[in-house]
Amino acid sequence: MVTFGQGAAGPKVVLVQVVLNTHPPQSQLRVDGHYGRLTAAAVRAFQTHHRVPSPSGSVDAATWQALMRVAGFSSIDVADIDDLLVAIQQNPAATMPQVVAGGHQYGLIAAGELARSGQRDIVPMVGLSNGVPIMVNRVIRAAGANRVGLLRIYGHGNRGLQIVSAGRGVAGGSATHHAGLTARSVREMRGDLERLRPVFAVYGSAELHGCSVGRGPDGRSLLHELADVWNVPVTAGVQTQHVGRGATFRFEGPTVTAYPNGADLRRWAQTVDTSGLTSSAARAPSTRP
Repeated sequence: MVTFGQGAAGPKVVLVQVVLNTHPPQSQLRVDGHYGRLTAAAVRAFQTHHRVPSPSGSVDAATWQALMRVAGFSSIDVADIDDLLVAIQQNPAATMPQVVAGGHQYGLIAAGELARSGQRDIVPMVGLSNGVPIMVNRVIRAAGANRVGLLRIYGHGNRGLQIVSAGRGVAGGSATHHAGLTARSVREMRGDLERLRPVFAVYGSAELHGCSVGRGPDGRSLLHELADVWNVPVTAGVQTQHVGRGATFRFEGPTVTAYPNGADLRRWAQTVDTSGLTSSAARAPSTRP
């Protein structure tokens, strides 16, 4: 589901540090978004306390589930499976290997691997011209009474474009039918997208897992627009992304993260730290080695 460990840095590390500081056995980490040896030791203590199998000091699927359970946040994945449906409609006699060979498997494989990892809150999307507002409704419904700690969106992408409900049907960076996210469409749909703002936890974040979404000025513009609308960090990769065989759960290659109000990781982590969730963190030593 979610896997990372010592040496990692970013919004998910902030989430883990906040949960470790505010729930038994209650560590005293500085919330800085860097997964150093002190964070690893605190994770190992958390794993032992909550009887997570094979405590390693790294966050794995079982540890992520335990963090969700004790802190009461949701981890929600949106998967665009429209390519699969289009392929079947175009050729009802096609076998699954033929569908996969034709490149129509991205969202299906992502949803399947997430389900096998134990992820319960998977939001499937199909071809809808107003898919983004519908996605917002479904995420709100999936979160229920919980706050969202992590929202991940899986679908095809391009520079500054994350497709939500059109498979490969949104070409050239256009999202005029609101089936994908671009800087322009985020501005056009701001009212719809802002409905997710109060659903996110104060330490929440979002990830866009399409190919090259964060690349170039268009990519950075999209991420900054979303970060300011949702008031959480938004991350995307700058290279081709794959799904299946474990690749679903991580970014491949470098990433770009935009933080709300033009902040960076350090300043955003401090904002979370001073929100009242981690009263002892300001006195704690750094989590870096």
